[in-house]
Amino acid sequence: MKHSYVGEDGRLDFKGLLASTLFWVPLTILLIWLEVVAVRHSGIQDNPRVDAFLGKYGLLGIGIFVWFVDMLIVPLTVDVVWPFVLGYPAWQAVLILALPSACGGYCGYWIGRLLQHIPLVGRIAGKLSHSKWGPLMVRYGAFGVFLGALTPIPFTTVSWTAGMLHVDPKSTLAACFIGRLLRMVVYLVFVYLVA
Repeated sequence: MKHSYVGEDGRLDFKGLLASTLFWVPLTILLIWLEVVAVRHSGIQDNPRVDAFLGKYGLLGIGIFVWFVDMLIVPLTVDVVWPFVLGYPAWQAVLILALPSACGGYCGYWIGRLLQHIPLVGRIAGKLSHSKWGPLMVRYGAFGVFLGALTPIPFTTVSWTAGMLHVDPKSTLAACFIGRLLRMVVYLVFVYLVA
């Protein structure tokens, strides 16, 4: 399923986005469930190295990993951490995934803003207004970041793009935190139901 829900002019096909979300969210939850089953059956939780890492770094280590994943454009997702937070109370699991994720997205916003000071990047960023995510940010602003935080729209990419296009920082901050918190609560409900 490709990103056909974003038009060249940045208009969102909300029905397409909803369909994509309804496709990817259950698929992601299924993959998280399979990951939980695999982790439980593999005995990795009994591995002394994993136990030592979680014992030494615990929630802080998980939070730092989540922060980096959502700050930098890397081929990882915060969803891979779910098996390691299921042992914590639900509210801690949500907060340790949502808060560092939102902070990572907001730091990504500032990375985008700072990259403007590099001439080559500034010229490339000027072309962003004609790319896929640029028109989305121009048209929807922080609401586009909120959608990226909540739906299959790539959160880190839209956060960087929002920074490069100077979307309002306060609105972007709110969009990051509200969107990521809502996403983690939804995932938590389903992950705890199936795990």
